[in-house]
Amino acid sequence: MEKNTRNPKILLYFSVLCVLVLMPFAGCTRQHYRQKTDSEVYSLLQSGGTRDPRWKLDDYSINVDCRSRMFNPSDPDREPMPPDDRAAHRKMLRVDGKKGSKHWNDNGFTNSVESPCWRQYLLFNENGEVSLDKDVSVDLALIHSPEYQAALENLYLSAMKVSQERFRFDVQFYGGDSLFYTANGRLRDGGSSLQ
Repeated sequence: MEKNTRNPKILLYFSVLCVLVLMPFAGCTRQHYRQKTDSEVYSLLQSGGTRDPRWKLDDYSINVDCRSRMFNPSDPDREPMPPDDRAAHRKMLRVDGKKGSKHWNDNGFTNSVESPCWRQYLLFNENGEVSLDKDVSVDLALIHSPEYQAALENLYLSAMKVSQERFRFDVQFYGGDSLFYTANGRLRDGGSSLQ
């Protein structure tokens, strides 16, 4: 007869260590949730637009065009802090007299809220003037328009709300719930009632 040489405590410690090491890679990150939300919303908008061809959105994206002044070239999950006025900055360091997060400056700072390279996408003629025609003017107006970007973002937020409502009405797994319950009340005559 062989004796079991494995120590259960070592196996427990090893499994806990494996869980702790693999937990950061489980997908619960800002990037994971942003990409999952983007996928859900874009899928919802594409499926809704095919019913009526007048409302079809070709190449819809919430991301700002790289040719726009509003484009932010930094990582969307770790954006640097934009410039702020001194009074607001002081208040954010100590909110209601409480010390702020020690990670407040982790993503760095930027000294501009405008894309540094948007001018390189403009078309210039031989005199160094911006060359405009009707189509280029409309494209530039849409690319640089905060109102148009706000409309795209509002559409995105509306689709997110639709997705949330779909999730709420979808079948959800609840581990540990039961279909049976015991009723104890004053109208019962002593014994338990399983329903």
